[in-house]
Amino acid sequence: PHLSCATHKDFGRGRPDNDLPQQNLTVSTDPFSCCAIVDLPDLIVSDACSRINNVSAMIITRDQYTNEVTGMYTVGSTLTSFPGNNLWHPDTMANVGLTPCLPISGPTANTGHTVIYTATDDCGNTSTCSFSLVVRDFVPPVAACDEHTIVSIGVDDPYDCYGPAGFQDVPPALTACEGAGVTWVKAKTFDDNSYDNCANVHFTVQRMGPYSDCIQSLNSIRGTPDCASQFPSFPSEFERAITELDSIKFYCCEVGTTQIVRLRVYQIQDNGLPFPQNVVIGPDGTPVHNECMVEVEVQDRSPSCVRRPRAT
Repeated sequence: PHLSCATHKDFGRGRPDNDLPQQNLTVSTDPFSCCAIVDLPDLIVSDACSRINNVSAMIITRDQYTNEVTGMYTVGSTLTSFPGNNLWHPDTMANVGLTPCLPISGPTANTGHTVIYTATDDCGNTSTCSFSLVVRDFVPPVAACDEHTIVSIGVDDPYDCYGPAGFQDVPPALTACEGAGVTWVKAKTFDDNSYDNCANVHFTVQRMGPYSDCIQSLNSIRGTPDCASQFPSFPSEFERAITELDSIKFYCCEVGTTQIVRLRVYQIQDNGLPFPQNVVIGPDGTPVHNECMVEVEVQDRSPSCVRRPRAT
């Protein structure tokens, strides 16, 4: 007998007919494990000549990288009626049960696990339909931050535009007493053992608004010398200070303040591509990630905020 998994009715040929509302299914792993227990879709089964005897499901799992078969699991069902059922119509509802905890599959229908429904009537006739079951990890990583971090300012960077005057003296040059020391801190510095159940993670950090006068006064046109040029360079010093990056820059003018930064933890996949092309995208089209906030106390424990002469 022939049966399609698309919504379809076929009577009078001596075999049951399956009415499955969705051919392919994508689910996420469970919140605290790297596998998914799936409540398989129920279906309506009908037969024009005899009663439905049983319906079962077979799940064929495949390796997410090689697509080779890794296991076969059988799931039973319970035959029952359903609201609005016309008892004169020879159909019944098959409530299919829960699967074992299924491993992550490949990301597409062609590389997902295969689910085969088999319906058998009292005459021994059978009919099958199948669909792809894709298991992905859409559970956000666990983000854990060092709640309070102390950062010490370093030396002046001669290749940035913090210190020299900008175009038309906006911003004005810092005086020798103000200093132009800076320091870069990697995003991972603020991490306190963040993790994902199934995948690797990538860290970024970003300064949170509202921005201080120190940040607001940074050069918004240039980020590298010639800092007084009217022609933009990307990123500008201001853009560099506020953009989400793998590391964050602190400035001498922030000494004595506490800044709030956001650590983001992205779930990444092993696809051989660099960040952000390797970030896992969730069902809503946004990156799968989590985040936490860190208070950063900016200190100056050395003469690093004394500006050294340099070319503009």
